[in-house]
Amino acid sequence: MAAFAKRHLLLRKKPAQHGVALLWPVHAYRVQYAEAQGKTLNLFQRAVLGLARAGCREPLEMSTLLGLHQQMVLLILAQCNSHAWIDSQGRPTENGLALLDEEEDRSVDLKAGVLFRDALSGAFWPRIVSMDGLSEIESAAQAGELPMFRLNRAEGGEIRPHVFAAHQDLPAPFDTRDIQQAYRAYRLDYFNARQLYGRAEVGAEVRAQGIELMHEQAEPMYVLTWVTPDQTGERSWRVCDPLALRQQVPWLDDTFDSLLSQPRQQRLARRLATMIGKPQAEQQNVKEWMQQLEQELDLELLTEHPWAGREKLIGRYFRVLSWRTRVMEQAFGRHELESALTDAQKLCEAVCQWIVRRYPGKTDLIPNVGYRDRALNERLLEATELPALTPELIRRLASQDTKKVRDVLRGRSESLKAMLFAALVTTMDEPEHPFRHLAPEALAFDRLIKLADLRNEATHASGKEFHMTEVVQAAKFALQWTSQLKEWM
Repeated sequence: MAAFAKRHLLLRKKPAQHGVALLWPVHAYRVQYAEAQGKTLNLFQRAVLGLARAGCREPLEMSTLLGLHQQMVLLILAQCNSHAWIDSQGRPTENGLALLDEEEDRSVDLKAGVLFRDALSGAFWPRIVSMDGLSEIESAAQAGELPMFRLNRAEGGEIRPHVFAAHQDLPAPFDTRDIQQAYRAYRLDYFNARQLYGRAEVGAEVRAQGIELMHEQAEPMYVLTWVTPDQTGERSWRVCDPLALRQQVPWLDDTFDSLLSQPRQQRLARRLATMIGKPQAEQQNVKEWMQQLEQELDLELLTEHPWAGREKLIGRYFRVLSWRTRVMEQAFGRHELESALTDAQKLCEAVCQWIVRRYPGKTDLIPNVGYRDRALNERLLEATELPALTPELIRRLASQDTKKVRDVLRGRSESLKAMLFAALVTTMDEPEHPFRHLAPEALAFDRLIKLADLRNEATHASGKEFHMTEVVQAAKFALQWTSQLKEWM
């Protein structure tokens, strides 16, 4: 069978952890984009400052016009005020007006870059690379042989990667909106990585203002990456980020697992079995072996956390977060920061979801509205008569979308704040509810809301960088908050 591509890209360093090298087939699209020079304002600051110049200075009105949460608007206004772009009345200063004029008149440079479309799943990767950032590696194999690479001495000798065969030589048609969606996902991923690891760790961002295809026809390429053991135990292995923005990328997990379950991937399965030290029995196929690994993980969860036998999702997040916390405390966990924040929030969400399942039947308390009803929300929270719910906490939680709270009560998963709201509603007429037996300082709803806000800051362009101590404290709080509820599980 002819090779899918003759060009091989190496866009990340070899991981320090032992792993199996992979050649992942992609369709590379050359694109052109405009990049502003010397940009000072981010997208949100420019929008808010522009509304202020137009005479709109009420945060609530700005929130409605921009489709942003009011707290986000207040944060942006505070940033503009601290830079002296607006005054205390919300009016743009001379500096602010001059900056807006400069932004609007500033010339742009046209740049060339590459977007990658997975030749296995057909999805665009949430990554973009400038043409200057492309780095090719030549195969040292003889004609007709499988690719083999020689890296520098510091990174090891020969690499003989496992090669995935593309499902099709020609990419299927796609919607141009897929490109914009991939770029937005890249921006979000970049903000997360920069704010958690620092700008120096993640490198320069590709800032595009409009992306256009330079060529309709994509070029087939292979990208070299690795699959390594997942030390958390959440999975058996993790696929490393091919472009090194993150340590690993969950958006490749499903494709990798589906490939691995195919009979023709037995060779790769044997290499993975050696890598993680759990051999595959001769009579097992790959699918049976993967199911066995999952069962072993479940058994380990049950042994370490007996209450996880009934609440599997809570037990799994608890175990994974415990491991990440230990790694961070040993100062080895720079790449665990965002994962720890995510898992801390997911753990608390899983607890709230369990509470809603344990104490159902309160859906009829909330009218079937399709909007945010702050007055109704406040009345519902006040009706719980929980000592731990202070007026300030009620005010903060009342901003939740009423429909989403109702959806949680009907079994859907939403944000942590919405799920906490729903869990609080279930306390009505439930004298044995755990929230009625724990002291206000143990429930610590203010810290739970702070955890939700901390994670939200990581997913917006707030400019905040997160430090190890801050994330470790948040992770330990989530573990402690969950542990005090296990006797009800």
